[in-house]
Amino acid sequence: PTPTHTTPRCSFAHTRISPSSRGANMAAVASPSLASTAARAATIGKRSLNHVRNHHRLLAQPQQGGCLSEASSASILCDTAAASAAAAAAAAAAVPARAFARRAVLTAAVAALSASAAPTPLARANPFDDFAEGQLANKAKFFMGPPALSLERLDALQASEVTLTVDELAVVLGKATLDCLNPRGPLAAYANVRDVCTLNILVRSVTKGPAVTNAAASAEAMAVTAAARDLEKSYDELAAELALDQRGDSRDAAFRKSKVLIRQFAAALLACFRLSEARNAATEAAFPALFA
Repeated sequence: PTPTHTTPRCSFAHTRISPSSRGANMAAVASPSLASTAARAATIGKRSLNHVRNHHRLLAQPQQGGCLSEASSASILCDTAAASAAAAAAAAAAVPARAFARRAVLTAAVAALSASAAPTPLARANPFDDFAEGQLANKAKFFMGPPALSLERLDALQASEVTLTVDELAVVLGKATLDCLNPRGPLAAYANVRDVCTLNILVRSVTKGPAVTNAAASAEAMAVTAAARDLEKSYDELAAELALDQRGDSRDAAFRKSKVLIRQFAAALLACFRLSEARNAATEAAFPALFA
């Protein structure tokens, strides 16, 4: 009978493929369009199996008046999948190498920075300690004011004592000794029940408080107490010298001794605050005549 269809159709019957027909099919696969498709698949290397199957269905359609058998399509699929797998394996092998290279560069950069970085100086343990010491240093400067004033007034008394009357001399001496001799005004009556000598008031403040506290047996407390006692004694000797009618070298020596003892008392008073050397140096610089 006459066939109803003249157009060749593809047969997907499960038959054995002869070597000659397999060669013809492979020749069809080697067409330019199919070769370019395989090349693109090999270059990309990361397309999924679904994309490859889509290409398989496209290639299975009739081309150039003929058709591709199921075996030919299977061969295309295997070849394309093999090329894609090889490209994917090469890309996967290259990833660890690139990651290792990047990690090596970062490690080298960190090592270089660590080697070149200068050590950071340690900060002070407690900034509040600095603040407290600064406040204590300011208080120490305040306590240096009375000895510095006494030294200044002794210089003025030594320069003018020959022109003063006995009554004027007593008043000026009381001012120069900070009321340790001849207390002035209301202090004269109050001195009968309480010590009004400024030197002794300072000593009590730096030993028993409130300025600072130093135990009576401490070196600082003993030194400042002895310095105040020696200074008071020198004031008594100066007052006795000023009471004489004749003025000689002994009077100048009495003034000189009191001035030396004032400086020693100021140094002992400053030591009671137990400041650092830098703080003490700053305090001494603020009173150059007292710490000359």
